[in-house]
Amino acid sequence: MSSNNSCGLALVRSWRRFENKGKTTKVSAPALAVLASLALTSCQSSPALPSSPAELSSSLSTSQSVLSNAIQYSPSEMVLTGRSGPYWALVGFNTQTHQTQFITPPGVSTRGGIAVAANGDGYLVAGVHAYQSMLLSPIFVSSTVGKTWSTAELGFPMAPITSPIAVTSRGIYVAVAKKNGSDSVVRASLPLQGGFSAVPTPPGMYKVEDLLGFGSGVIAIYRGSGSSTTYEASYSSSSGTWTSYGTVSPLLRGVTLLTSSGEVAATCTPSGSSSDSEVVTTRVFGDGYNPSSPIVQTTNVVPSQFIGCTPSQVQPLVAISILSKGSDGHIDITELPRAGSNAPLESFSVPAVSMSNVLPVSFGSDLFLYSGTPNQVELRDLSARSNFSGTINGVLAYVFKQTRAN
Repeated sequence: MSSNNSCGLALVRSWRRFENKGKTTKVSAPALAVLASLALTSCQSSPALPSSPAELSSSLSTSQSVLSNAIQYSPSEMVLTGRSGPYWALVGFNTQTHQTQFITPPGVSTRGGIAVAANGDGYLVAGVHAYQSMLLSPIFVSSTVGKTWSTAELGFPMAPITSPIAVTSRGIYVAVAKKNGSDSVVRASLPLQGGFSAVPTPPGMYKVEDLLGFGSGVIAIYRGSGSSTTYEASYSSSSGTWTSYGTVSPLLRGVTLLTSSGEVAATCTPSGSSSDSEVVTTRVFGDGYNPSSPIVQTTNVVPSQFIGCTPSQVQPLVAISILSKGSDGHIDITELPRAGSNAPLESFSVPAVSMSNVLPVSFGSDLFLYSGTPNQVELRDLSARSNFSGTINGVLAYVFKQTRAN
């Protein structure tokens, strides 16, 4: 089944409000009102997906703290989630034109939150977390940046984590929560044909913490039953087998990066420390990279200041972004290259934000910082020192206000 998402077309090209080095510009709010009204009218005519009347148990409910994420969709576009009131939305943001599009799939309640993933072939996959009466999570697939969507249903609700969806060059993988409390991984082919089927799971996997896609497989970060130990393993879509890389730090952070040769996944985790430095290990998955030979780097961040790290670039060099506590409550972000003397490429200081969902998103030489909280979205272009939080939050508040009014 496919549906035409007119709301994704109609939104906020007229709403161009952004802050750049302290200067604010605001353009054509009345035009936005007309466009948003047209979009909302179209959304109302879309048929709602059926859901069962029985409610989920509280153990399967998705907490608000895990529902924020942002991904790179193309060399100049990102897709992020945001919340206004009780509803969550999917927003497209062009990093060059600064245009924002409301691309939430129509016809389904988004109170439970939205998860999103993409690959280098132009496929965007969104899943709606099961909420109250929704026993199953609908999955939406688009190759038109949200202008049109195909839909399918999982046999279970998605796992209540930030990244339960991974997209490879040939398939969609989703971590789902089963009735017995454990998680499993299911798969469907691209383009979306047929339903989802289960894939083998790594030995001892009970709870999935993160799922990341790359060209020929996925990475699972997971825990065992009754254990707080975190493991990392990769799944090959061609052989149908898992390769384990053993235990990793609970602070492990991963990301899927789009490159000229397709999607590459990478993870970063602290692996040691001294009195004045932190050691981090970066593992890269994709063509031309050997995950069995990780990259080990030493940073000049003292352990008491270290917050975490995340891969931010893999071409032409593998780079990681180090997050640490700065002065006056600020967060310092230092991007380190693979080669050289560990001197920073660039350093940034940003106001304190919710650290549960801070995510640097890399576009080559440009680095964005995204953070979603229950009250607002933070989106900053660190390289250009620009803040687009007001743009995104203004759009979300306006559109959902019109939705409630109608």
